[in-house]
Amino acid sequence: MIRTILAGALLLAIPVAVMAEAPPPGSPQSDLMAPYAEWIRGLTNPATGQGCCSLSDCRIVDYRVAGDGYEAFIDRSTFPGAPDAWLKVPDYVVVHKANPTGFAVACWAAWHKESNGWFCFTPSDAA
Repeated sequence: MIRTILAGALLLAIPVAVMAEAPPPGSPQSDLMAPYAEWIRGLTNPATGQGCCSLSDCRIVDYRVAGDGYEAFIDRSTFPGAPDAWLKVPDYVVVHKANPTGFAVACWAAWHKESNGWFCFTPSDAA
């Protein structure tokens, strides 16, 4: 019984990982991110050590600093299933390393309910 449950859970997890996709070729996101593709693919969640891009879509986002940390605009045209709203970025997903892109990068997926969709975030001025 336990093996059956574990096998089912594994099968459910596989399509989720496959959902992470690069921006469509020729799109503004693709053109801006292309020179930094390896750097972006190398982002890891500071809390789990997991690769951000292997589990979610990573895109350039607008962000702002609020009284209690960062907020980023997660929009439908960029992220499938996004709320089209400013979302609080949990501190435990903020990647603190030099960001050569000059843009804020968010790795987010609608199906990830545990952290309101967040896997990673790095502001444009991360260091």
